[in-house]
Amino acid sequence: MVASVNLQFVSAQISTAKSLGALITSYCKTSEGPIDTKYIQLSAELLTINDEEGIQESIFEDIFHERIELAFLICFSFSKTSKSKINDKLLFSLFSSVSQLLSSTSISFTSKLLVRDETTYYRPLLRIVLLCLKAIKDDSLLLVEYSATFVDLFDYVISIPIRIIFSSIHNEVISNPNQEFDSSSLIAKQIDDISLILTISKEFLRLKFPNDIGKMISNSLSNNGTLKVIINIYTCSHLIKYNNEKIFAELSLLFIYEFVSIKAIAEELIISGLFPALIESPTSILIRKGGIVPIPSNLKLHNLWSNGLLSIVLTLIGKFGEKILPEVCLFVTSFQRQFLTTIHYWLESNTPISTASIQETGQIILLAKTLHSMGGYDYMLRTNPSVETITLIPGLSLIHISEPTRLDVIS
Repeated sequence: MVASVNLQFVSAQISTAKSLGALITSYCKTSEGPIDTKYIQLSAELLTINDEEGIQESIFEDIFHERIELAFLICFSFSKTSKSKINDKLLFSLFSSVSQLLSSTSISFTSKLLVRDETTYYRPLLRIVLLCLKAIKDDSLLLVEYSATFVDLFDYVISIPIRIIFSSIHNEVISNPNQEFDSSSLIAKQIDDISLILTISKEFLRLKFPNDIGKMISNSLSNNGTLKVIINIYTCSHLIKYNNEKIFAELSLLFIYEFVSIKAIAEELIISGLFPALIESPTSILIRKGGIVPIPSNLKLHNLWSNGLLSIVLTLIGKFGEKILPEVCLFVTSFQRQFLTTIHYWLESNTPISTASIQETGQIILLAKTLHSMGGYDYMLRTNPSVETITLIPGLSLIHISEPTRLDVIS
């Protein structure tokens, strides 16, 4: 009798919660005006309740999920309808609630990354984190006042998950190099997770945080082994066969491109062997052979070259300048055939002009000018004293012993 009454009580709670959720959902979807910030506080409270109560019995799982989905819907609706900003105190309350719940045993965030589970409660929570990051104002003091919280958030939402997923995929590929992943539902799920975490990374790194936070998140990536595993994934990306696409080469380069925007992280990447990986990896060697132009059959590979390798190297030059001159010179001499392909591409009368080809050419011209301003040609002459003529970027950079000739060609 008592058990029956308790069950009825729980069922009534679930029904009430779902009805309230449906009511608020309807309000959020149909409201023509901005959503009141009080609903943001409600979102934080819903997540806090989940963290405190957890899933005591399987019967409570539905209501646990409903609270998370409702919290996300409120935050999403607010981001779409309200022009006003959330005040720092309220925003931090939401940050704290979602962070606590993500690290709880009820969510089992990190362990769920490695299993094909339909009940991925962590995804709406990650999307709430993304919305919170987007809501931080440029003049906000949150990053200064709660720097430790944001470093912990970066560690648990970005650094550790990337390392866990990429390490799992890397180990699987090394163990079974001929395995096809096209039909793997787990890989498909992990690609979605990586893409979401990448988007969060972009928002996090765009924030104007103090240099000491940049150093702390760099330490997080280094200590967790995240940077090395990203480089490893790019190195073995040619072995990961998924729908005939180089998806993991692209994802790893995208992460690297985002991370090199922070000088402390860029320095750790270089120490971890970034340049050898960018030059010697099988995918890079394929590009080094030349012939990669922005036509339909080569678009993916051309994207890796222009938006990946070239963009990363140019960003690194902007951060370190002459300090990485030897590495940059090695990079450009390794990819001379591809540089030549780009220059010759413009000489063909039937060549279609595209945004991609214009972008790539602009990058190469910028690289040639930067090498000249950094003394790249003089460096190559000093390290190759027996050579009278040095070409770094064919068609754009040429050095003879004659200084006037060199300046004339460069200009």
